[in-house]
Amino acid sequence: MNLCYRKALCTYVNSPSIWDEAKAGCRANGAKLASIHSDRENECIYNLVKNEDKRPQSKYHTIWLGGRRRKGMQSSFEWIDSTPFNYTNWAKDEPGKRTKDQDCMSFYNRRINGWDESSYLKHWNVISCHQMLWYGYVCKKPFVTPAKAKARRKILRRRRRRNRKGKH
Repeated sequence: MNLCYRKALCTYVNSPSIWDEAKAGCRANGAKLASIHSDRENECIYNLVKNEDKRPQSKYHTIWLGGRRRKGMQSSFEWIDSTPFNYTNWAKDEPGKRTKDQDCMSFYNRRINGWDESSYLKHWNVISCHQMLWYGYVCKKPFVTPAKAKARRKILRRRRRRNRKGKH
């Protein structure tokens, strides 16, 4: 795990998956596929994956992000964690016109042989949600300090006691 920008805990999951499988994998751990809101956060995601993925380079090194095209809208995107879509880092010629089911966002996390690195490395593209990405995905969830977690548990216990008393 890695503490990322804006007090979020990001985890790289090195497991081949289609987008829905990646989404479910994050959800099973109380997280969502990663959203990105700044250059610093984009760099953090890149460094997390770069440091964890030790496989040799291949032609396609992309990972799933938590962005998708809004239903029925050609050029409008959203993050599945409901945070604002207020930052973009599209690769060259992205997002292109929608063809078939190209609705889900991925992230170029490695140099791609023969491509202009500045146009692709650390940038995003839109691909089919059903495409198998062999390099996994990044999950993100709010980072909660132990003190905050303890305070939240205390508040929840009080509420439960109050609710039980009110029902009698």
